[in-house]
Amino acid sequence: MVFASHASRSAAALLLLLLASSLDAEQPSPRGVAGKSLSAWTDALKNGDELARLQAVRTLPELGQLAAAPLRDALDDPSPAVRYATAEALGNLRLLAEDGRSKKLLDDEHIAVRTAAAYALLRHGPQDRAFSLLIDALEYNNRTLPLAAIDFLEKLGLEGDLSQTQREQALAALRRHTGDKDSHITKAATRAIRNLERDAQPHAKSE
Repeated sequence: MVFASHASRSAAALLLLLLASSLDAEQPSPRGVAGKSLSAWTDALKNGDELARLQAVRTLPELGQLAAAPLRDALDDPSPAVRYATAEALGNLRLLAEDGRSKKLLDDEHIAVRTAAAYALLRHGPQDRAFSLLIDALEYNNRTLPLAAIDFLEKLGLEGDLSQTQREQALAALRRHTGDKDSHITKAATRAIRNLERDAQPHAKSE
């Protein structure tokens, strides 16, 4: 897929991601998930078209640890939408290997991919560069990416993946968006702050 501009590339990539997310996955069985085996989903991830690969990325996490290898391989997918979805999925599973390939995603040409990679790496503990990339994504001039960054920061804060300093910096950054001109961003930032402040016993990781 060829994108006309940097902003439209990110928007189109995330739109494809949302389309794939609407394809509900069934609960896993000993033979696989959603009527397909692990090998079948892996083949779809390697050889399917972009939408099929996105569906595979959204379905494979139902298999837990078994999904780690095929998902890590998809970090090199030519589609930014697939790379974004893969980094997010591995982050949700805490299965992103902290190796050169995953950290290379922090330099991906697409800001959406860099943002998801930052989230996935932070799931393994505080990292200054990844955290800075996630905070920077809040300022992007496209609604979709700041909303994703807000969700990532909220989850990282609630699940204790940030240091105490990062948690405080995240709250400060979110507060700057409670009066955003985009009402969706305002509502999301307000919700995240409320949830983080209501979390009475944050288990922030050491500095």
